[in-house]
Amino acid sequence: MAENTMKLEVITPERSFYTGDVIFVELNTTEGEVGIYARHIPMTMIIAPGVLTITEEDGTKKKAALLKGFVEVTETTMSILAEVAEWPEDIDVERAKKAEERARKRLEAKSADIDIAILSTPLDEPSILEIMKYNPSLLSFSGDKLLGSVQAGIIIGKKELIEKIKKNQLLRMLRVDKITLSILEDTLNSYLKNELDEIPTLKMLYTKIETLEQRAFKLLEKVSNFCICEVIKTQTLIGGGTTPNKKIPSIALTIEHKDYKPNQIEKLLRKNNLIARIENEKILLDFRTIQENEIEKIANILKKIFESAK
Repeated sequence: MAENTMKLEVITPERSFYTGDVIFVELNTTEGEVGIYARHIPMTMIIAPGVLTITEEDGTKKKAALLKGFVEVTETTMSILAEVAEWPEDIDVERAKKAEERARKRLEAKSADIDIAILSTPLDEPSILEIMKYNPSLLSFSGDKLLGSVQAGIIIGKKELIEKIKKNQLLRMLRVDKITLSILEDTLNSYLKNELDEIPTLKMLYTKIETLEQRAFKLLEKVSNFCICEVIKTQTLIGGGTTPNKKIPSIALTIEHKDYKPNQIEKLLRKNNLIARIENEKILLDFRTIQENEIEKIANILKKIFESAK
């Protein structure tokens, strides 16, 4: 192998897709598009869906479709573990379109409030099922965050290793109680039944913009007599899992009052257990985290705060 080349291996759960000496590799990651030459510093990355471009030792370029996975780079090797890798001539476009349409119909039938566009947008958080396709010895992840259940740590993997962990003395100190297990079981059952709207975290993440807008206008009608309000489009941060800085579209209600500065309003709301944020010198109530049955309660809090200023 020449000094300006590296060994590239692309593996999917079904096969060894590509093996060979290459000069340069380009692909999409969750951090953006990257290009890797031989002698690159060691690193690992998460793959984002896109085109994999391989420049071979003789200068020949090959392109393939790549869907999710992981990349590991050393000075002399590059390993790609991908959920799917396909050469252009092997892609059945008609089959892919039909599969997408079937998935959309299932989701639309499940919940009218779920936003299909956001649901199909990668959150840069690799799913547990995707990782398990590569048969890891052990995998640990949170029970809360983007899984949307109770706060707990979960370890899955090879039976013999799990048995060893169960014998460790720390287990007695760290084991969860029956209530935690019960809540976790309920959440996992919702996944099995595809009842995503029963999981609060997912329901908030994927609610349609139109639904959020309707809720915001309902609150505006109830409080516009005693404060200055406006329904606006905004973006909200997920703030959990491996995606704390990932933004998704949202709707907010801005709140102003002639007798209070934004930081004063924010403090008053917090005292009444209502969390808001300040943007552009205005208080924002983000409707990603406001449910239909909470609108009346919020209206009463705002009325109590601002009517006392008269």
